[in-house]
Amino acid sequence: MMKTDCIEKPLAGLLCRLGKIVARYPWPFIVIPVIISGGCGVGLLRLKNVVDTEYLYTPDDGPAKEERAILRRYFTMDWSTNFQATRSLTLDGYARVIFIPKDGNKNALSTEIVQEIIDIDAKIRALKTTDGKTYDYYCAGSNGCYTNNILEILNYTASNINNANLTFPMFHQRFLGTELGGVKLQGDGELVESAEAIRLQYYVRYENASNMAVSDVWLEAFKSSMLSIDTDKLNVHFLTSKSLTEELQTATTGIISKFSITYTILCVFSILSCFMFDWVRSKPWLGFIGAITACLAILTSLGLLCAVGVEFTSIVATMPFLIIGIGLDDMFIQISAWRQTSYHKTVEERMGLTFKDAAMSITLTSLTNTLAFCIGAITSFPSVRIFCLFTGVAVIFCYIYQITFFGGCMSLIGRREHTNRHCYACIEVLPKEEAGNKPLMYRVWCTGGSKTDKKGITVHSGTEFFKTYFGPVLMKPISKVLVILIFLGYLGVAIWGVFNLKEGLELKNLAPDNSYAASFYQHEDTYFNSIYGLRLQVAITQPLDYWNISSLGQLDTLIDDLKQSKWLFTNETLIENWISDFSNYLEITRQTNLNSTQFIDTLKGQFLEIPGYERYKLDIVFSDDGSAILASRILIQSRGQQNANQQREFMKEVRDIAKSSELKVTVFHPAFIFFDQYSVILVNTLQNIGVAVGVMLFVALLLVPHPLCAIWVTLSVCSISTGVIGYMTHWDVNLDSISMINIILCIGFSVDYSAHIAYHFVISEADIPKGINAHLASIGPLKNTDKWIIVTTISSPTEDIKSLAKLTEWQLLVVADTKTPKDWHFDGVLFLSLDAQRSLRYKVLEHIPYSSYSRKNIGYLFAIQHGAKIIYETDDDNHPTNGLKSFVTTDKMYGVVPSTNTTLFNPYAYYGQPTTWPRGYPLEYIGDNITSEYNAVHWNTALIQQGAVHGDPDVDAIYRLTRKSSSEILKITYDEYMPPLFYPKGTFVPWNSQNTLFHYGAFWGLILPVTVTSRVTDIWRSYFTQTLLWLIDGHLSYMPPNCYQFRNYHSYIDDAKQEDKLYYQAGEFVKFLSSWKCKANSLPLCIQLLADTMVHKGFWDIADAKLVRAWLQDLLSIGYEFPIMRSEQRMEPVDFSITLQSDNRFAVSIPSNSKQIYIGQKKSKIRKLYHNTCNRYKYTGRSHESNQTNKQELIQPNPILLLIIFNTPHYETIPYIEALYDGHFVKTIYCGPEKPNQKILEEWEINFITYEQARDYFPGSYN
Repeated sequence: MMKTDCIEKPLAGLLCRLGKIVARYPWPFIVIPVIISGGCGVGLLRLKNVVDTEYLYTPDDGPAKEERAILRRYFTMDWSTNFQATRSLTLDGYARVIFIPKDGNKNALSTEIVQEIIDIDAKIRALKTTDGKTYDYYCAGSNGCYTNNILEILNYTASNINNANLTFPMFHQRFLGTELGGVKLQGDGELVESAEAIRLQYYVRYENASNMAVSDVWLEAFKSSMLSIDTDKLNVHFLTSKSLTEELQTATTGIISKFSITYTILCVFSILSCFMFDWVRSKPWLGFIGAITACLAILTSLGLLCAVGVEFTSIVATMPFLIIGIGLDDMFIQISAWRQTSYHKTVEERMGLTFKDAAMSITLTSLTNTLAFCIGAITSFPSVRIFCLFTGVAVIFCYIYQITFFGGCMSLIGRREHTNRHCYACIEVLPKEEAGNKPLMYRVWCTGGSKTDKKGITVHSGTEFFKTYFGPVLMKPISKVLVILIFLGYLGVAIWGVFNLKEGLELKNLAPDNSYAASFYQHEDTYFNSIYGLRLQVAITQPLDYWNISSLGQLDTLIDDLKQSKWLFTNETLIENWISDFSNYLEITRQTNLNSTQFIDTLKGQFLEIPGYERYKLDIVFSDDGSAILASRILIQSRGQQNANQQREFMKEVRDIAKSSELKVTVFHPAFIFFDQYSVILVNTLQNIGVAVGVMLFVALLLVPHPLCAIWVTLSVCSISTGVIGYMTHWDVNLDSISMINIILCIGFSVDYSAHIAYHFVISEADIPKGINAHLASIGPLKNTDKWIIVTTISSPTEDIKSLAKLTEWQLLVVADTKTPKDWHFDGVLFLSLDAQRSLRYKVLEHIPYSSYSRKNIGYLFAIQHGAKIIYETDDDNHPTNGLKSFVTTDKMYGVVPSTNTTLFNPYAYYGQPTTWPRGYPLEYIGDNITSEYNAVHWNTALIQQGAVHGDPDVDAIYRLTRKSSSEILKITYDEYMPPLFYPKGTFVPWNSQNTLFHYGAFWGLILPVTVTSRVTDIWRSYFTQTLLWLIDGHLSYMPPNCYQFRNYHSYIDDAKQEDKLYYQAGEFVKFLSSWKCKANSLPLCIQLLADTMVHKGFWDIADAKLVRAWLQDLLSIGYEFPIMRSEQRMEPVDFSITLQSDNRFAVSIPSNSKQIYIGQKKSKIRKLYHNTCNRYKYTGRSHESNQTNKQELIQPNPILLLIIFNTPHYETIPYIEALYDGHFVKTIYCGPEKPNQKILEEWEINFITYEQARDYFPGSYN
């Protein structure tokens, strides 16, 4: 599977380092966010709450706002003296009441009902505010307060209803279509038989800010009165122009109270979700801290944006719910990632791994969420823009606080877990397996952690369900088919809904469902909006020769076109056309053929002064000198529009008619301000979705390390967005500015979950292929161990492989190539066949030939991916002698290093065979650099340990051809009692792949090249790896023999041919590596640089450089953590050096800082022993003696303890040693594998301890 992880990998590495820093210094990351949040919280003092519904929920650039601006330039109205409700340019300053009879009485025009309504009207008009003023003081109107036609017709007398003979919708010149609802007519005529509802309206002065503030007092008093009204005969529903604003504020207060409840529930849920019955690994406090983290982000966002002057609106009150959800989602991801790390690791290591996994994942989702809200913030709807701005900033801070505040708290709780402390009491407790002798209550309530679980990974029951049950069931073919069918069904229904979507924000939807405003809107739709709609204003905003009938053709055409609209009434009584009425007046008064002056004079002086026509003064705009008409207005009654789609269609049609006219025409109604959203909401939504999808795809391609998965994430966004929009139709939800916010949220959240899944799928360990699954099913699960053995073989299971399989603490993996039997099988052994290898996702697969010994590389990756921390590699003809226990796995180990600095050092000579050398040892160095001087050291355990091998060890073909006949096998043995031999920086040694142990920190060096022969590949690797090992303060050691090799048949001549490169290039290779310096600052870069340089130098081909690159990418993809580079090696020298004899029969320790020892006169036999001993072990006694200037018998004892170590039980030299050192040290102690005979102990009175006793004094020393 191809991955695109050029950004994901370095970012993951950066987050890994951040995690370690947070774990190391948690308190700054905890305290600083709290201080920032508190500081930003002060900004809430500058909170500016915007409640203007028109501003918040209509588009900034809506055409209606421009249309209103045009009309305002021409048509003005004094609300105190000349107010006409149908000519108002705003929907402000009103109060409306709907009266519906109770008890099944369907006629609101009965005498008793009308009387009740007249009484309530009188109470409303008599209503006094706190300053004692009534409606008459606040009202808007013309020649008095605005009156309702139905009451004016009845002269406020209920009994007049019986002989009123009302006609509908017009009664004389009074329009009743908006005051009577549910009207039933007598026969086919216009006489009203009954009406189910009556609506009254009251208007207050609202044309400027000062009037608004005054009139709001009466509107508030009106609301209070209506809320307390109680009548037996009527259901009363009311609304004011302030109702939506007030209800939104009320909803905000309700949200705040609900938030406290929701927050409490989520806190409890989080705590319970983080709870486990392991009292150490349980983390209930993290659940609460996760909720606190989200609250800090909310406080910071609100305070910061309010401080810089960003407006606040009630819809922002829903933001905390979203941030709590996002924050808890991120928290659970981090906790899940923590549980996937081994608790045997340090807190720093676990936090690094947690951040590498979880923080990378939440970085992706936080980025996509933030981008989704940023895209939403560019919309033309202020409410959406404000909400997205607050929420986007909150998401950013939620992410920042997750990797700082929450990370710091998690590291502290991780420290508690690391020390096996109780999650509540914080005191150390015992693991359950060690609490067997404790009381039952202790075992139930106080135990936790484990020292025997070698894997050390916590599995939550919920995680186990999805991993063990849900996931496998989902992967079954029948499940996949079922899921696809369900998805197609869901998608089909969603697409149908998309094509039938209703658009636009209906004002009634802004009111809470149980509010008085919602009730009013519901009954208004039922009784009043179905037949008669808005009174459309048609303004001609250019001068016309209205007096010249022949020049009015364009105006007549406009009116005719409007009458053709299905949304407008053609009845002249429902059209307020001053031109038509004035023409009728001129005809009645027989005034014809008027010139312009006469026309204007008659219009102004006669027609507009007639009481029935005074209203037209608001529709005609004269020039300053009164000689011309600059603009005029016509009003036309529209039919009822019952939903947003019809309202949009109506507005669009009349605008199109106006646009097509040859005149400058503007059509307008104040409701168009809200209707404009119907035209742009779909465009805005599609634009947001389109941009969001493009951005999400771009981000996913960058951060999801696989392009196909990034595309699936994007398709998931499209699918969910389609589903949400489509199902809005089925749920009777309009596409409006509120639902747009939810769609934006859906984009962000849909990315959340799909991105989490896709990201973890791509970076997760490669699934064990079907072949291995079947094989594992036959042998059981993988062993619970982090120690792996990797072997290749071309034979059926050998006895040596069978013995390796019996090592219970080790997982044996056999890697096949083309020569391996296809039916290879042995119980307890994992077999990685070629088919199984092909199904893995490793990049190295395309670089390794099927017949290559380097197929081992695949096994290495498989082991690392499945939790290996130690890897032992060997061949199928090697037999370990002590169960691999002689390798050192502790943090520190004792050993020796050569006292002289050399480029190469032969370990076989050190272990007692100076005439042999390891394969790959440069021939020109054979016989050089032999020493018996070593320094004892206490060093970090060698990351690579090569064990010497008895029997037929790994020597080159030259040695074999020159030292034995073809009919015999080698029988070489090495000294098993020698301590480990360290190789310091600058000293090389070739090591092979036949008895070698790798610690985790050296796994990067396991790679075997492919462009050299199988006899060269592991040797070239050894030199390559050793050079890089020094960059990380690492080293290797040769260990005493712990294995026998019974070598499979080889042709020595063929071996010699394959080793040709070793004979001619090994020395040159070592010289090159000795001088090579890495100029990079990270180990992976150095590895690749050295690999590339070796291509240029001709040590291997370009294919190996490509293999190394693929190897490094595979290591990163399976989660391997590369060691940090260091400048120099560090060791702890032990305060003595060691002189070892060439045949290694025993070792002598001499203080490195001791004074020159004067050898005095001794008895002749002792002196003779002394000279013989010193000469034998390269100390020349006579020359040493001749250099002394102060010949005294004995010097004062040196205040240093002398330790003499015997590697073999050859104690006959003890008398010689006593002769050499007696009297020069405060005490001499001898140590050996077993005690000498009693005669030596008694005669020489020596202090002696055995190895077994020494181990008690030096825990962790070489075993």
